[in-house]
Amino acid sequence: MCESSGSTASDEVPSLEALPERSEGHTQPTGPPNRGAVEGCAARACRPPEDRAAIAVIFCDIDGLRRSGDDLGPGAGVQVLAEVAARLRGGLRPGDTVSRIAGDQFVVVLDRVAGENEVQSILRRLEDSLAAPLAIGDGCVSIRLSTGLAFSRDPLLGDDAPAAARTPVRPADLTMYQRMNRASGALRGLPLGRPQMLARDLPGAAERGEITVLYQAQVDLATGGIVAVEALARWAHPALGTVYPDEFIPLAELIGEITSIGHAVVRQACQDLARLRARHPRLGLAVNVSVDELGSPRFVRDLCEVLDSAGLPPAALTIELTESKLPEDPLVAVQQLSEVGALGVGIALDDFGTGYTSLAQLRDVPVTEIKVDRSFVRPPEPSPPDLLSGIVGLARGLGLRTVAEGVCSEEDLERVREAGFDRGQGFGLGAPVEIDELAKRLGDAAA
Repeated sequence: MCESSGSTASDEVPSLEALPERSEGHTQPTGPPNRGAVEGCAARACRPPEDRAAIAVIFCDIDGLRRSGDDLGPGAGVQVLAEVAARLRGGLRPGDTVSRIAGDQFVVVLDRVAGENEVQSILRRLEDSLAAPLAIGDGCVSIRLSTGLAFSRDPLLGDDAPAAARTPVRPADLTMYQRMNRASGALRGLPLGRPQMLARDLPGAAERGEITVLYQAQVDLATGGIVAVEALARWAHPALGTVYPDEFIPLAELIGEITSIGHAVVRQACQDLARLRARHPRLGLAVNVSVDELGSPRFVRDLCEVLDSAGLPPAALTIELTESKLPEDPLVAVQQLSEVGALGVGIALDDFGTGYTSLAQLRDVPVTEIKVDRSFVRPPEPSPPDLLSGIVGLARGLGLRTVAEGVCSEEDLERVREAGFDRGQGFGLGAPVEIDELAKRLGDAAA
């Protein structure tokens, strides 16, 4: 079999499109994720040591945004973001800044705060502004604001000039999480924010058995039968409950935990597949892999060990790589993926159509499958039939299998069938389920 891991997880959850940029006085409105605006504001606001005014940075995580998309449709997330941004702006002082740094995460920079009472007063205003349900379309959305705090320097505690005073706030890197952890006790009585808890608790989550796996069916569009399943990771956080991969996987990549998490997921998924193949010997498995995992010198060896331990042939497994996150160096991509392909493991290009893959890459990289992004399939603005058929024609010309993601309705299913896709995946064909529920469904399908 093998001589010589790994999964993030995509999900059928509407993505958050970028909001339009606007400009309102001194307040940076929420538009596309804008880390530079926050860094620039914080850098300008850092005072020389003789100036005792502090910069307070509030990291805001909007809980409930995912549910709004699930309940009210894919456009709801954008509307919620716009309303949240407007309410946050309304609770700030002139000269303060708010910006969106990730899908449902905002950063508020408070310029020249005098002490604990002022910061707590602003926090109460922000919380009050988001307390009332948001009217979105014909429905209402209730959300909750989780916050974390950091300071450029802290007159509240009497620090003269800590290193943070000379370092602009960088929300996108590990420094943010480290600083948030250090600042968690800076103001008495303030709860630990959700991002802080995730950063604190993610190390060791795989070893503690907190990373679980769900499975979503891939259906043969010609026969309607289940021919493969995709492994989808979840973090069963002991205090926060289920945490989805779009929240913890980027953090895992940032702090160096992605390899242990990925290996745990691919090991569990292969063991589960081996159990299912006892009755369904042709069933395949797809597992998302981070580029960070792929770059590890142990990746191929670990993959072989997992397959051998589970008793699976390499052809039973397909690793999925997000198109927009392929290794930047094409030679590196070819070398790494060729080694994987030589084992007989399939390689799928996930979210196809959202990145910048060239025809040369499709020719040179040993890809065996493309998964067309759900945005090409899902209403309200599905792609023209000619575009979908053209994608399928290109794939067939290159000898690649085609999978349509985001199949959520009969209309979606008919559209991708007519375009000639080989497989479909989405809530309309089956939601992600635990292994026992999947086994039952496969039994029912076989019967």
